[in-house]
Amino acid sequence: MVVETEFYDLLGVSSTATQSEIRKAYRKQAISCHPDKNPDDPNASDKFQKISAAYEVLSDEVTRESYDAFGRTDSASSAGPPMDDFMSSFFFDLNRPPQPSKARDQVVDFDVSLNDLYLGKSVHFAIEKDITCKLCSGSGGKKGAKPQSCGRCSGSGNVLLSRQLGPGLIAQMPSPCPDCHGEGVKIRDKSRCRKCEGSKTTKAKKKISFDIKKGMVDGQKIRLQGEGDEVPGAKPGSLIFKLRAKKHDTFRVSGYDLAITIKLTLFEALAGFDKVICNHLDGRSVKLSVPQGRVIQPAETLCLRDQGMPLSRGYGDLYVQCNVEMPSGYWMKMQDRTSLGKLLPKPDQKSEIKESENSQTANYETSSMSNIIFCIMNIHSSVSPSSSLRKTTRMSATQPITPISISLPVASTSAAPTTLSKPVQRKLVPVGGAYAAHARRQASGKTFDEDDAAVKAENERLAEEERKNQPEDDGVGEEPESKELLQTSDPKNYKALDMYAILGLSNLRYKATQDQIRLAHKKKILRHHPDKKAGRGGDANDDRFFKCVARALEILDNPERRKQFDSIDETYSDKIPDAKTKGDFFEVYGPVFDRESRFSETPVPSLGGADAPRDQVEEFYNAWYNFVSWRSFEWYDKEINEGSENRDDKRYTEKKNKSDRAQRKKEDNARVRTLVDNALAADPRMKKFRQDDKAAREAKKNKAKGITTDPKKAKEDEAIKAAQEAAAKEEQVKKDAASKANKATDKKAKEAARKNLSKSKKAIKQIVTDNNYFQPPGSTPSANDIELQLNELDLIANGLEPEETAELKKSLDGTPDVAAKREAIVSSAKKLLDVASMSNDDLDKFRTEWKSELSSKGGPSKSSHNDISTHQPPAQDTHDPSDHAVRIYEQAVEAEQVGQLGDSIDLYRRAFKLDDAVDKRYARYVSHKVAREREEANDNDDGAITHERDDIELNKDGNYVYNFAKTIQTEPDAPKQSSYRLDAIDKLIESLDNTLTLAAENEDEQCPISALPDEIILHIYRNLVQRTDLQTLVRFSHTSKKLLLLSNDNIIWKDLARTHLVAPHQLKPSVRVDELALVKYSGNWRKLWIDTPRVRLDGVYISICRYLRHGESESAWTTFTQLVTFYRYLRFFPDGLVISWLSTDVPTSSVPALNENLRCKGLLHGRWKLRNDSILIDDLKDPDRDIRRVSYVFRMKAKLKSSVHGKHNKIELLEYVSVNREEEVVDIPLKAGRNLTILSLSHLTSAPKTLLLF
Repeated sequence: MVVETEFYDLLGVSSTATQSEIRKAYRKQAISCHPDKNPDDPNASDKFQKISAAYEVLSDEVTRESYDAFGRTDSASSAGPPMDDFMSSFFFDLNRPPQPSKARDQVVDFDVSLNDLYLGKSVHFAIEKDITCKLCSGSGGKKGAKPQSCGRCSGSGNVLLSRQLGPGLIAQMPSPCPDCHGEGVKIRDKSRCRKCEGSKTTKAKKKISFDIKKGMVDGQKIRLQGEGDEVPGAKPGSLIFKLRAKKHDTFRVSGYDLAITIKLTLFEALAGFDKVICNHLDGRSVKLSVPQGRVIQPAETLCLRDQGMPLSRGYGDLYVQCNVEMPSGYWMKMQDRTSLGKLLPKPDQKSEIKESENSQTANYETSSMSNIIFCIMNIHSSVSPSSSLRKTTRMSATQPITPISISLPVASTSAAPTTLSKPVQRKLVPVGGAYAAHARRQASGKTFDEDDAAVKAENERLAEEERKNQPEDDGVGEEPESKELLQTSDPKNYKALDMYAILGLSNLRYKATQDQIRLAHKKKILRHHPDKKAGRGGDANDDRFFKCVARALEILDNPERRKQFDSIDETYSDKIPDAKTKGDFFEVYGPVFDRESRFSETPVPSLGGADAPRDQVEEFYNAWYNFVSWRSFEWYDKEINEGSENRDDKRYTEKKNKSDRAQRKKEDNARVRTLVDNALAADPRMKKFRQDDKAAREAKKNKAKGITTDPKKAKEDEAIKAAQEAAAKEEQVKKDAASKANKATDKKAKEAARKNLSKSKKAIKQIVTDNNYFQPPGSTPSANDIELQLNELDLIANGLEPEETAELKKSLDGTPDVAAKREAIVSSAKKLLDVASMSNDDLDKFRTEWKSELSSKGGPSKSSHNDISTHQPPAQDTHDPSDHAVRIYEQAVEAEQVGQLGDSIDLYRRAFKLDDAVDKRYARYVSHKVAREREEANDNDDGAITHERDDIELNKDGNYVYNFAKTIQTEPDAPKQSSYRLDAIDKLIESLDNTLTLAAENEDEQCPISALPDEIILHIYRNLVQRTDLQTLVRFSHTSKKLLLLSNDNIIWKDLARTHLVAPHQLKPSVRVDELALVKYSGNWRKLWIDTPRVRLDGVYISICRYLRHGESESAWTTFTQLVTFYRYLRFFPDGLVISWLSTDVPTSSVPALNENLRCKGLLHGRWKLRNDSILIDDLKDPDRDIRRVSYVFRMKAKLKSSVHGKHNKIELLEYVSVNREEEVVDIPLKAGRNLTILSLSHLTSAPKTLLLF
């Protein structure tokens, strides 16, 4: 963090800008604010001087660091700490500890390849740094601990040390105190912070990132402000990365120039060559052409312009050093020597050395020739005055070589020359773009601004002509570019970009070919290249959109990555038509199947039309039910931090990405399957095929019976039937609308009565009080009578419905007579207790009358053999007694379901009086009613059953029939206050004489429990649910087939789920079991109970651990080995309590005693909650100790499992740790053993093993 940003604001850069960015900003500001370009501005000179001063400070690392730490002083040219601090530190101010204003910067060497310096790179990795301890806030001590002053330095932090500077000269100089390390205070060991142990800082990981920009050189620094280690009481230092270029196999680098060494044969050096000399850092090949006749000298250096490292504008040079390989051995024949001598130029006669009088011939050895040549070269380099210069030729990589005599300085380790070479006169000629612009302005007489405007207009004209002269665009076209797209596109966040919109292919998208993509990329590159922007007067440094265009080609040109992007294209809609979507089938589903077909790995047939043949339609659905999609979701993968060395993080990220991809793929496959299912159910062609199949079956049946049908008459009957069905349907719609209106009215009335319920109760109570509690006139009721009357009045008011209470209040208000009022209340009480007044005698009397009525008829009635129409239910307006009996029987079923048992018995009696086979006729009636409802819902006949149901079966004749035995409850659950009134049934049971016994009518015949009425069996089931005795419930349901069928009743499973699946222990607090059953399981409480993970509350989870222990004995010659067995018990309770007990007691004696009141060694109490299949147990401690006073608690993490013997009957213990008050976690190793297995409390009795689906 910098103190002030004035200099940065003058240059228009941020405080984290690099030196390259500062230089670019300075050049731009200097050109725009120069006094020559602003002759009319009197402040231009001052502004230009300020910009120059700012650049002078920020361009130097030392002065910039001082400016960031202390800001500007009074003198603009000097940046440093305040003078008083400087003087106090110079004269050793020992009276106060030092006050660091900024922590020390950290310099880290960062190895980078030459390719990254050439192309640029974004670096992301995690570092470990010191941060101020959050527990002690950097004090180093515990909360409330006071540091003590250091006794050695007296709190100053410095001590004086004597040093001898010379003979007889001794000086005292300050040095940091070794006891307090220069801080002036010390903290006792007992008072130190437990987290940082007195060091005031802790280690923490942080993810950082920075960009290595193109053209950075070896040794350049990248500063990250405030990312260094934190020091308490000081500003964080900077983290400086110093780039260290790795050695490259091909190139050598010097500044912005590159150098390579190539080998040439003697023939290539003499006759020229044309070959590729290297592959550049960006992958392109560099080809060098030397014309014939140009001789390459040994160790000659060629210069290739603009082939080096990137600069701010342009590139450096590439120097090519040529090593000529001379032939080895005696390769030349003697007869070729004369011919070669004629071709080579003649040697200079002046350079020949004459032979002296005393000459000596010396022999040489081949092995020592390299040493001789090396020595001669060293002698030559030390004597020659021009040894520090080398001959260099500058060349172009594309143009023929033109010799240019230049001299390049080369570093030399030899001694400096004693004399200088002779000066050479050269002619300087003005060249370059700046001189050309100056000459152009001089010739035209224009100013800077006028000339810039003219150049910009000319460039735009040339660009427009170039655009018009381009060849045919192959259907790519010109897509307008929005301002938002150009300004907000960020190449770093490329996954949020629309790649087709970047290239201007939004109209084609996945239909675009590879040629179209490359052509669109070329057009975008020519338009948005930074050099083009600079020519058009734009910002040449803003190359974000240019990088986005390059990234778009990189993705769309790769088939695999293009598939990944097309799979998540935002313009692609995942929506599918709902099963209830109305409209033309082919207009609704046709475009959806065309859209989905592009994801198929193999071609799939189209939907077709209404007149498509049957084999084509069946082929279509077979292909889509076997649909294999290439769609993938790698685009959503979270990227692994580049530079991170933590393999665990990488593995976790890869595993998480793989899991997310699999989940998304699963959801997409389910979506396609749902689309095909909905289409199959709504396809009119399939409905027609089913009708044809049904007609064929009917014709086959009629043919077998000898019945012939006239096709013409069949069509007429079918038309009449369709008209009747349409009329009936319209009539039913009207009835439904009227019924809906009546229900709404009744609902409003009930809500109004419910709102006024409390007022009605108070009014009734006041009427009883005002009438002397219905006591005789003149008498005073006793307190006992008053209490009895009020209690009975409360029972009556609570038992009546809100409408009945309002009606009672209305009747009391309209009756002035006290006796009439009392009679009205008594009649309401009798009405309420009608159901409870039944007894065993009533039931026996009902059974006797029923059998007598059946026997008096002398056999089954003729109506029992009449067939009901297979298409229409019993008509409501018929006068047939059998149909009337079915309607009465239906009313009896409805009354029984809402708990009105007295009314239901009377209705059953009336129905069986009319028809003794009414129960069978009612089952058939319900079957046809369900089929008709499905026909209306799917616009199909009773053969079009697309969903499986347990209550619909296919009989031997090929018709779907209703199986009444498989569905006990045919209507949805009634309201809670009226369905299965437990209070009424309980009163019914209490009213029975317990001393009575049920005597069988025939002692020889058995009386199984299944002969009991269904309501009694259901009541037994509900009592078992309330007692949470699931084992008994299972065994009871396996007693007979009838009991097993009744156990599937939805109300039983509803009570089970509401009793056991309670938030926040078994479920999340945000999940409601009623909403879960309705939304996810469509009201199927049994499936909800089976599929939802839950902790078993009807038993104890037990695991066994055994180990060997060596015992002690008095005899040294004998050693005992003991086998120790431990049992770990876990019992869960509905209120969130869990008991953990580690004991050597066997389960037969431990499990019955394991309850909330048990206290013994090794017993712990805690809290539990279940999340999916994971059990989290917290705060395990001694039950007699307060949680605020314990030093540590235990935590467990377990996983719920199932086995072949039952659901959720095992627990796998994953983690067992102890946690102290400072949240320090210590892992407790567990002995390897089996999982914890449930032992039901009822297993302690002799109960048979049963397969638990509960």
